[in-house]
Amino acid sequence: MMTIRRYANRRSLNQLTAGEQDTGRSTMQLELIEEKALNYLGQVTNPLVRIDVLHAHLMESDSIEAILLSDLEEFLAHHELIKVIKPLAQEADGTAEGPGADDGAGAHSYVILNTRVPTEQQTAAMMLDQLNSMHEALAIAQAQARDNADFNRLAEVDDALERIEGLRQKLTSSLKASG
Repeated sequence: MMTIRRYANRRSLNQLTAGEQDTGRSTMQLELIEEKALNYLGQVTNPLVRIDVLHAHLMESDSIEAILLSDLEEFLAHHELIKVIKPLAQEADGTAEGPGADDGAGAHSYVILNTRVPTEQQTAAMMLDQLNSMHEALAIAQAQARDNADFNRLAEVDDALERIEGLRQKLTSSLKASG
């Protein structure tokens, strides 16, 4: 656990915030950044926030001087109340995997308050809800493929439905075992 003062003293001041030379002022800026970040992360609907979105939110404040995105990420990575989730490595073909990969944001880290990280049981329940939604959508696709006599598509959908059913059984067993 690193306090703001220890973090501010550990870094050279000109790296913390653009143009700052005063240690007390630097610490005050970090305290303000901390306060606004904690408030924002505690209020947003989706607890998992891209760090560049948080950075943009902080930079909208007139009371916060500019801080580099990389410095913000480093500061938050050492914060006891915040978890920074680094992006997964890119695939060989250059595509990113992980949260936000489908919206072109896979290269950014994410931040979440430790108090808002879901438990294993909550995560499994959310995954089960998502699998149920996918099952419903695939059941519609299955009916359409059957109606259109598209046997290739029907085989693909049937395979996907079998995989979903296997995952649902594993998640249900996991929930029963942990609950």
